[in-house]
Amino acid sequence: MLARLQQIITIALLAIVIVAWYLFRASAPIVAFFVSAALPLGYAGILAAEFLCSASIGRSDRPAIHWLKWWNAWFAELTMGSHIFCWRQPFRTNAEPDFLSGDSGSGRCGVVLVHGLFCNRAFWTPWMRRLRSDKRCFVAINLEPVFGSIDGYRTQIATAVYKVAAATGMPVLVICHSMGGLAVRRWLVDLCDDSIIHHVVTIATPHHGTWLARFAHSQNAREMQPNSPWLNKLNEVSPPGLNRRFVCWYSDTDNIVFPESSACLSGADNRLVAGVSHVCLAFEPSVMNQTLALLD
Repeated sequence: MLARLQQIITIALLAIVIVAWYLFRASAPIVAFFVSAALPLGYAGILAAEFLCSASIGRSDRPAIHWLKWWNAWFAELTMGSHIFCWRQPFRTNAEPDFLSGDSGSGRCGVVLVHGLFCNRAFWTPWMRRLRSDKRCFVAINLEPVFGSIDGYRTQIATAVYKVAAATGMPVLVICHSMGGLAVRRWLVDLCDDSIIHHVVTIATPHHGTWLARFAHSQNAREMQPNSPWLNKLNEVSPPGLNRRFVCWYSDTDNIVFPESSACLSGADNRLVAGVSHVCLAFEPSVMNQTLALLD
């Protein structure tokens, strides 16, 4: 569903740019240029507003950050976000299928990949390629319904985890980005035997909500508001001591999850990566390398 929606959005935006250029290029080239540039500039402007909010709201959490680091994080997010939301997710959703090859994966820890809000399994394409090259079993989930409650994702997560565990005969490493980490924590509340879990790695997950969610409209996004009833209940009923098996990656220049302490869990292995944006944090080489090192 999400892939189709993003296909429609991407094609519609591209059509607007082409039509505007065709209609105005001869008679009013300046108009043609600005109309064509309005869409990418609009996206860049929205990202800039997010980073300005992060820089302002999260100041109490950290020392001052040089403006050049914010600029680099903004540009990286603009580039990576455009690629993911306008190409990889709409048109390459199943380019890397799940890998559950019996003998090669047996006896070796496998992985379940859980994406965040307004994303699908193609978000994890670089991770899937690396896992496949290492002959590691993995399943990447498409969380649906896209805009439903986070509670509704438990069955999909459970199915994926037990599928990988059955293929490998080993506990499973669960890797999550953003909202995906909350979905996994919600599933763990109902889990009777957590021995099936090797580790849970969350990347830029708003464990304590995010200031930006106050502007949200979808149910799952509203549940990520700081002190939302859903989030407060999750933090109350989460199994005591389970946080020891969490590794939580967070950044001081995250444009979505801020203040930065929101992405940390008490008792977890909280790891800071400085100067990296929300989406880019999932593809930071140190994050990938150290996370996959947990498999060994």
